[in-house]
Amino acid sequence: MKNAAHTTLPWPAFRDDVKDFLDLAKDRNYAYGFSEADITRIHAQLQQRKVSGEEPHSLSAYLIWCLGKAVSAHPQVQAVKHKNKLVVFEDVDVAMMIEKELPDGKTFPFPYIFKAVQTKSFEEINTELREAKALSFESIRKRKKSVIPRFLPKFLRLFILKKLLNNPFRAKEVKGTIALTSLGNVLSKRKFWPVPTGPYPIIVATGGVYDSKGVHSPGVKKMLCFSFSLDHDILDGAPVARFGNTFIELLESASGIGEKV
Repeated sequence: MKNAAHTTLPWPAFRDDVKDFLDLAKDRNYAYGFSEADITRIHAQLQQRKVSGEEPHSLSAYLIWCLGKAVSAHPQVQAVKHKNKLVVFEDVDVAMMIEKELPDGKTFPFPYIFKAVQTKSFEEINTELREAKALSFESIRKRKKSVIPRFLPKFLRLFILKKLLNNPFRAKEVKGTIALTSLGNVLSKRKFWPVPTGPYPIIVATGGVYDSKGVHSPGVKKMLCFSFSLDHDILDGAPVARFGNTFIELLESASGIGEKV
């Protein structure tokens, strides 16, 4: 049989590490929530700074800042089970995939953990994000290098990975306490809610930003679509709803810009 026209591409080896990591979530029972926030204020501030020619501020950095404050107010949402107890960390370590642009215009994703974001100002987080994007390829390769040999069979790789991350304190250092996924650039100006997955007690994922004409107020609002997944084995809906309300209030207030910790 003649093969249909096609193109063969090399398999990126790091995708094996990604799949192994995501497979850790298979045995967990997740629940999902979908909401949106009015980010008109923060969007206007970001645009004004861009027009003024100053060093631009990042919406992703502001999302991280808001997450730090919201999780710090409701720390139980980042609890992890260890034996017959729950470990609740004080520090909020946000894991996020960062894309570095290659000379040919393509992007190169790598994981980065923003440590103790509840103690940092928005300006500090924005600077850290900018510096992370400017990391050398050698530094990024070292970050992405797997500690588990890829030649091992999958069941053995997963066994070792589970053993390594079974200790919540080691897991915190390796993967952070919560995760943020930002897909707003994929489908901008459209209503789009991603469904995140991964071995975290809670993951927040932001989607599209769309224009909404107010019914009870004049003007056009900028609305951010976002969703979250929660590990229902550990968390119930009520504390996550309270966390979500705080997160939305922070986003909509546009507070924190120019403030010190």
